This record gives sequence, C-alpha cells and structure tokens, in this order.
Amino acid sequence: MRDVEKPGRLQLLHAALERSMRALHRKRWRLQMRARRLSAPVTLRAYLREHHLRQHAPLGLLQ
Repeated sequence: MRDVEKPGRLQLLHAALERSMRALHRKRWRLQMRARRLSAPVTLRAYLREHHLRQHAPLGLLQ
C-alpha cells in the first residue's frame, strides 16, 4: 500500500470512486423510476388526471 501514498494517487482514486458512485446512483435511480412506472402505470395516470382536474376544474368541484 506504499504506492497509494504518492501524491495525486489518492486524488485519482477518490475521483474515480466518486464518478462510479454517481453513475451507480443514476443507474439505480433510473431503474427505480422504470420499476415504479411499470408497477403502477394506472395510479400514475390517475394521479396525472387528478392533477390535471385540480388545475383546470372550478374550485367548487373540489369540495
């Protein structure tokens, strides 16, 4: 482990680790979004419809 103590080596390791972590996080987030979309497309559609109605309906319909 002596070569890790060379200047610049640790920064390189840290940068690579950070890059891979960020890529992993993005990949996991994308997978989660896809899974959520697949598991509940109807509820998403219902949510969107409800949001649309809430935006465009007169206020009396909401009570």
